[in-house]
Amino acid sequence: MEEKTKYVMSVRVWDDNETRNFVRHVLAEFRKETLDSVEYNFGSAIPQLKDAVLGRKFYRVLDLLELLAKDQGIACAIKEEFEAHGAAWRLDTAGSAYPFFVPCGTEEQSQAVTNAISDLRNSGFNAGEEHLKNAALAIRENRYRDSVGDSMKAIESVACHIAPGNKKTLGKALQELVNCGTLPHEFKVAIDGLWRFANAEPGIRHAGSENRISDVGPDEAVAIFGVCACFASYLCNLKAQL
Repeated sequence: MEEKTKYVMSVRVWDDNETRNFVRHVLAEFRKETLDSVEYNFGSAIPQLKDAVLGRKFYRVLDLLELLAKDQGIACAIKEEFEAHGAAWRLDTAGSAYPFFVPCGTEEQSQAVTNAISDLRNSGFNAGEEHLKNAALAIRENRYRDSVGDSMKAIESVACHIAPGNKKTLGKALQELVNCGTLPHEFKVAIDGLWRFANAEPGIRHAGSENRISDVGPDEAVAIFGVCACFASYLCNLKAQL
C-alpha cells in the first residue's frame, strides 16, 4: 500500500503541465535533440531518466542533474542529498542561472571553493568563473591535465584584469602587482610554482606533446582546482586596493 501511495503521488507531481514541459526541455538538451523529438508522458519520462542515471557514465549523470537543477526545488533537493552523503561533488547554485557541480575533497574545501566562485561571480570576473566551470567539467570527464590548465587560466584571467598597465601574461601581471605593493612576493612564488607545473615540458598545456607528465590524476586535479579557485578569489579581492 505504501509503494502504491508513493506511485500515485509521483503521478500527480509529474502530471503538472509546467513540470512536464520542464522535463521535456531537460531531456531534449541532455540528448542534444530538438524539443519536438521528445515525446513526453509520465510512462516514458521515468524510464528515460532512470536509464540516464543507471546506464550512463558518471559525468553524464552529473550533466543531467545540472539540467534538472535549473528548477529551484530540484536544485535544493540535489544539493541537500550530495551534502548529506558527503559526496565528492557539491552543487553550486548561488546567484547562477546555470548550477554546476564543484569537485571537493572535504567539506571545508567545498565551502572555500564555493565561496571563492561566488566572489568571482559577484565581482564580475566572468572569465575566471567560466574557466573554473571548465576545469570542474574536465575533472568529471577524467581530463585531469585539461582541468589543471583551465584552473590556472582562472588565476591568469583575474591577474591580467586587475594588474596596472594592461599586462597580457600571468607572470608580468603578478610582478606588476608585487611592484606596486599589492601582492606579497611569497604569493607570487607560490602561483609561479603552480604555473610551472601546469606548463611542464612536456607539459599539460602542450596539446601536441606525446610525452606528457603522467602524475596528474583526480587527486592532483581536485587539489589544484581548489587552490586556483581560492587564489583567483584572493586576487579578485585585491582589486579594491588598486
